[in-house]
Amino acid sequence: MLSHSCVPPFLPVGLSQTAERNTKVRASKLLAIWGFLLSASRPVGVTEMLILGESLNLTSPQSVYLYLRAMTEMGVVRAYPATEGTHRKLYSGVFPPTLTELDRQMLAHWIDSAVCESCVGQVRARFLGNCPIEQADHRHLPLLPAGTRETIRRIDRLHEPKVRQIWGELISSEDSFSLAQVLRICADTEEVLSSQTIGHYVRAMRGVGLIQVAKYARGIGKIYQGRFPPHTGRADIAALALWLRSLPLERARVVRYRAAAHVNLPSLRSVEAMTAGDVGSHGGQEAKV
Repeated sequence: MLSHSCVPPFLPVGLSQTAERNTKVRASKLLAIWGFLLSASRPVGVTEMLILGESLNLTSPQSVYLYLRAMTEMGVVRAYPATEGTHRKLYSGVFPPTLTELDRQMLAHWIDSAVCESCVGQVRARFLGNCPIEQADHRHLPLLPAGTRETIRRIDRLHEPKVRQIWGELISSEDSFSLAQVLRICADTEEVLSSQTIGHYVRAMRGVGLIQVAKYARGIGKIYQGRFPPHTGRADIAALALWLRSLPLERARVVRYRAAAHVNLPSLRSVEAMTAGDVGSHGGQEAKV
């Protein structure tokens, strides 16, 4: 739990008017909660947020929920199911997709000049990726292609960072994975998953083209590999730049190979640029592809 948060200096254009129309919430408290969730290393629950709420005179779960509902509708908070089969939710701060160019310039200046050292990694990752970072170790997770991301968000009982975690492992590995091996990929997260839940993730990810069946192994069942959805475009590939530079060179090469199998040539050139010529990328090696 963070001992503090870095509070954004303003609500994005349009959202401030929405906040003003909601007479049950105050913009100053919205900003404080938003900053807290943007700075958190993982999605947090209402119980944890009550500690922050005490300083804002929000002393009951109901008062915190009132703000979380308003902020979810505004697009600055995203809610996730805490565990399978329960109604308890976890919350994470996001930057809304409706940011104007002026919003982005002002927020980028705030992040670079005012956010403290302990918070800036989380806030900048969310700002660049427009999505929450699940892992406390700040490792990068690949951004899903835009069309796929919107579909995934409409499917019940899917936690988007977990989808990104599974896809990142499968798309960057030469190996194929059984259902049990996919389950082990998620073993380092707080949410305990069952084989039934992982089956739900795998079926959904197959449905949107993020993974495919590589073969059928006797006594094991279907074996899966990562892939790029057919509709992946140049902007989707460009959005993977930070993640690709965080990978070991061999894994980055696997991503490039899989992109070649499913993505048009102009997009593939973007992958080549991301995995070549950067001194200090890929664990300090110079990538020559």
